[in-house]
Amino acid sequence: MQNTHRFRKAFSGKRGIHREIRTYFLLLVLPLVLCIALFVGFRTVMRQLMEENMAHMMERFQSEIEAKRSETLLLADSLAETELFLQVQNGEVLSTAEGDAFVQVLSDYTDMGNGTRIEHFYLVSTISDQIYSDTGRFTTASLSAILSKVSITQEDLDAAVDAQRIQWHLLTQTGFAPCCVIPLSTEGGDNSGVLIVTLNMTNFLEVFTRLDASFCAMFNEDCYITSLLTNIPAGFDWYSEASVSELVGLQVSCTYLEGESFTYLVALPKAEYNRPQQIIIIGFCVYALLFLAGGYCYLYHVSKRRYQQVSALIDALPQRLPEDVSYAGIIQHVQASLLDLRNQNEDQWRIRQGELLRNLLYGHYGGEIPEPLLEPLHVGIAECYYVASFYIQDFSNLTLESAKKPDTVALLSVLFQSTLEGLSKPDIFTSSFGDFDCHTVVFCGNLSHEAAKERVMQICSDTAAVLYQSYGITAQVMVSSMVRGVSGLPDAFQETQKLNRFAHSIDSKSLLVAQEDLLGVRENLLSGDFFKQEQILINALLSGKFETIPSMVNAILDEHVAPLRKNYDVVHNRLQTIANILAEGLIASHIPGIDTIEASNRLQEADSVAALKEATQTIFQRAASLAASNSEEDDIVTQALDYIQAHVGDRNLDVTAVCEYAGVGVKRLTRMFQRRFDMSVADYMNRCRIAAAKELLKNPKMTVAQVADRVGYNSSDTLARNFRKFEGVTPTEYRKLL
Repeated sequence: MQNTHRFRKAFSGKRGIHREIRTYFLLLVLPLVLCIALFVGFRTVMRQLMEENMAHMMERFQSEIEAKRSETLLLADSLAETELFLQVQNGEVLSTAEGDAFVQVLSDYTDMGNGTRIEHFYLVSTISDQIYSDTGRFTTASLSAILSKVSITQEDLDAAVDAQRIQWHLLTQTGFAPCCVIPLSTEGGDNSGVLIVTLNMTNFLEVFTRLDASFCAMFNEDCYITSLLTNIPAGFDWYSEASVSELVGLQVSCTYLEGESFTYLVALPKAEYNRPQQIIIIGFCVYALLFLAGGYCYLYHVSKRRYQQVSALIDALPQRLPEDVSYAGIIQHVQASLLDLRNQNEDQWRIRQGELLRNLLYGHYGGEIPEPLLEPLHVGIAECYYVASFYIQDFSNLTLESAKKPDTVALLSVLFQSTLEGLSKPDIFTSSFGDFDCHTVVFCGNLSHEAAKERVMQICSDTAAVLYQSYGITAQVMVSSMVRGVSGLPDAFQETQKLNRFAHSIDSKSLLVAQEDLLGVRENLLSGDFFKQEQILINALLSGKFETIPSMVNAILDEHVAPLRKNYDVVHNRLQTIANILAEGLIASHIPGIDTIEASNRLQEADSVAALKEATQTIFQRAASLAASNSEEDDIVTQALDYIQAHVGDRNLDVTAVCEYAGVGVKRLTRMFQRRFDMSVADYMNRCRIAAAKELLKNPKMTVAQVADRVGYNSSDTLARNFRKFEGVTPTEYRKLL
């Protein structure tokens, strides 16, 4: 029969073809896995490199802008120390000569800026109604024209005077220079005017052009300045990489830095950093195309060679095929030939095996049985042997009117052997032969007496049940007592025949009769105490006393199941009853951390007292432990939440303080929060602070800095960063949405 299977595989050609396909598949998959690993590695490295470059450029960008501002303020401070400047600042009216001299001083200081950093100085004196500039002297009537020239409104000027602090203005790309407004006051503290310093636009833009970046900008809510000499549309979303990419004309990655008066933006092209990944993808695609082309050619030649081999096999068949037969007809013809060959081999093997076993059980070989004879019977040297005879009582559903007796016997033998082989492996080996109304089986295995008996009884009972439920065959099973050697098998076979005669003499309806059961004493199989113990077990499961379940189950099994080993049906039913009670109680408990379906299947699959004890001990010990740990975890998490809510405005609130209050380590509390809230303790604290900040922002009288202080943040920048992280907008933007 093995030769038949090999012939079928060789004929179909699938075994060889599949081997080549698997080889080629591995040769394609392994480079794919390598390419994926390289792709992920290069992507990670290039992303880190891009982030480092952007951070370096952002640091350089900010430092150069700050240097420009510092240089401007140093010149302004130096100018403020001159005598004429102090006179104007204190409200004194300069004479014509002094005014001209002061204009020259402003011109000199403009030249001190090398003419490239400082564009103009404008000193507006509100006391003397005079405006002094490096280009001349004017009256306050010319203030509107000057403000228009530097693109500063009167409101901006008044705001700087009222705030009494220096204000910087970034002007749009319309030809106006960036400038700063410095408020002036007399020695008595009264407002005396402002000093307007305009920076050279070309010099200022050199900072942008020196950066090796695709795009850089400085912006706030009112104005902007960028490295592109184009106007930006109103309402432009600076924080959108898609918008910035559309503006620049290529895909870029952006980084931002919040400054005191404006936000810095640096953008780098993604294409330069994605080039290694693109090369990897293109290389793999080229490799795959070449590989598939070569593989197709190779498999085509292999298939052609196998087609020739199969054609030769078809020509060698006993019956020649017609010339006009279809491909389907060829396959059917070959399959029919192989099936006939297999059936002939199986029939011959079954007949030979049955004759050998029949001669062995009838004692035709005498006391000495040669070992070569035992090999085809699958009956080797073992610890114990049993003989069981299945007496067929009804197979009317299987017999056809036109069927002959030998055909029915062969069909019964096939069904019986296939069912028995499926149930007996792997710890028990069987060999059998059959007549018209009786099929005899020899069981052998290296098990203890009790284990072997229980296993054989189970196999016999299950086989009889499968034959009845699946094929409508009713069989009564007679099982001999255990024998220790092959030489005792004839006596064991005689025992089954005696048991059959005994069962008929007493008109027994039992489907399973065992020689060893007839030697035992009778037990009360319907003990009322067993049902009481079941009710107690159910009550313990419903009340959640899982720690007591293993001991209760052990007591029930030892007292009401183990003594009934000689009656397999009762033991099997009681084991299933207890297993079902435990499984239903476990499912109803809903214990987190336990796969109730897997645990229930394990309980219901326990087919012996020892197996059910072991499963109960393992499952319910874990259930008791998890139930206790879940209760303790609830208390710890509740304490931590209460402490966070009570100290949400405390700047000293951190993870360490929460853990000390809850009496648990940082790692353990972090794992608890991850399981409960899918976030860390720090993120939960920040979410609580942001929630409190959202309520405080509804009060228009509170500034963002005050809100940050009330919710425990050290600065408004920290509040803005966390607010954007969790809400997607800054506190100022959120307040505008209210």
